[in-house]
Amino acid sequence: MKYQLGLSLEAFARTAPQLDITDAMILDYLRDICISQNEKIAIERVLDDGYLWTWVNYSHLMTEMPYIKIKAKSTISKAISRLRVLAFIESRRLNHQRLYVRLLPKLDLLIFSSELSKKGNSAISLEKQPQKESSFPRETAKHALIYQGNKNYGNKKLLMSDPDDSNDKNPIEDDQVQKIFQVFISKILPGSRLTKKAKAKIKTRLEEFSMEDILKGIDNFSRDSWWMEHNAFRGITWFFYSEDRTEQFKNLMPRDKTEKKEVLRKPKFK
Repeated sequence: MKYQLGLSLEAFARTAPQLDITDAMILDYLRDICISQNEKIAIERVLDDGYLWTWVNYSHLMTEMPYIKIKAKSTISKAISRLRVLAFIESRRLNHQRLYVRLLPKLDLLIFSSELSKKGNSAISLEKQPQKESSFPRETAKHALIYQGNKNYGNKKLLMSDPDDSNDKNPIEDDQVQKIFQVFISKILPGSRLTKKAKAKIKTRLEEFSMEDILKGIDNFSRDSWWMEHNAFRGITWFFYSEDRTEQFKNLMPRDKTEKKEVLRKPKFK
């Protein structure tokens, strides 16, 4: 288990004042697994787009970080989204929609002391960095930022945005959300609208479950007469409200149509 924090909390508070100690500890865990040479971790890594990506096992994180007492995987998902927005890490769905991460150079600000480079080569200041291809993205509170990366970023544009921002356009993720939405309205509640809140809920569930598991939950629910009769009208946001609810529907054993109540027969008297 992990009981120590290898990052500078002072640097973390200065660089990311909107985050808290839980975010810092999760980031420290991600750093440790990404640099680990443990065979069980290394064998799960995936080479994609020229980078090595490390699988984030939510259950392992929750077990190895007893001090932060995380009870829901959604807490981890939201923290990873915040760390991605602030460019400490990059995340990607690979291998059956499992979540993989890789570290970005900005993380070094939380590890190495500025004493290493006082003479004319001081620690990087995000506020003073010129906006050019080799610079880090400037941080904004709630606005998306597109920048052109250098070789370290794969010579491609990256989109930085708040995880709840409706302008966040990840083509693969949006395709998955749309597919889940279409299946939901075809099987459970025709005429439903994909609101901003509903879309955010589906995206959160996609960080915790594969699309196949989510679609299985929709199918199980649609074939259960009791759930359809009493809860289908509640809509998308309700259906994807929590991790536990998605898990429940994924494992649901659909029941047949409600059996007719037995009619008591009155005895015939002569």
